[in-house]
Amino acid sequence: VGEDIVAVAVASPADVTTGLSRVEFWLPPGKWYDAARGRLLDGGRHAEEYALCENPRFVRAGAIIPQFPSDVRNVQSFDGRRMVLEFIPGDSEGATTLYEDDGVSQGYERNFAKTKVEWQDELRRVSVHISPREGAYRGAPARRAWELRFPSRFAPISVKGGKWRYDAAELAVVVEVAPVSASEPVDVELCFGDEAADGFAAFDGVKGSIVRAREIVAEFKEMFNLHISRGAAIPAPLLTICGTEGMIAAKPELIGEVLAKRREAMVSFKEEMAILAEKFPAEFTAKVRAQLELP
Repeated sequence: VGEDIVAVAVASPADVTTGLSRVEFWLPPGKWYDAARGRLLDGGRHAEEYALCENPRFVRAGAIIPQFPSDVRNVQSFDGRRMVLEFIPGDSEGATTLYEDDGVSQGYERNFAKTKVEWQDELRRVSVHISPREGAYRGAPARRAWELRFPSRFAPISVKGGKWRYDAAELAVVVEVAPVSASEPVDVELCFGDEAADGFAAFDGVKGSIVRAREIVAEFKEMFNLHISRGAAIPAPLLTICGTEGMIAAKPELIGEVLAKRREAMVSFKEEMAILAEKFPAEFTAKVRAQLELP
């Protein structure tokens, strides 16, 4: 899909034990962000496993991906007054040019507009510059609001140029920029604490693990009731792993501590699974280990 996105089809059936499908694919040279799992991969050949709830899609590190707002259902209903941009981690800078026309007429060769967007990622400081729109087309909005999304990020300690919130499900900082004239530039700056100096490492694979844990916990409770003790509490480390998203949503400023506790819980849960494996069916034990990629 263009130069910045590689979409991969899952063509093999899921393994009857693990529930995962093996997917083989090739990525062009460079770093690529696995949008389904929240990982960074190098270019080249890969063989990975994906759950049914995951859609393998890889985005070039540093890319800026324009998107429709979540409430837009089709192209015809998009009025251009609000635009979403996603800034992909893994590189120190990136740029793109947003092309627009009226979307319905044949006048796109003469009547169109372009908006250049640039960003820099210095780990503890991220800056975005949106240039004034150049050109015009019928129905072009005079003013536009922006939603800037930064996946796999710590919560910022300060933001200039907009108001921020944290999307715990995507582990993303979201900056809302109020409507501004399309003929004026937009500048946004995010500053982060010392924990951001380590870059992407703290987030590598966490997004996918959160989703998989949420999917498997109900089955784990059922197995726990059948083979351990009905009504007994499931292991505390699993509760910590499954509760990662909720804890981050409640206090995004503490995401560093939450992720550290999650890493400890993953190690502890692996040890508990070694004990529970004596009572659980072997197939279920294998599924849990494979789905959560226990260390």
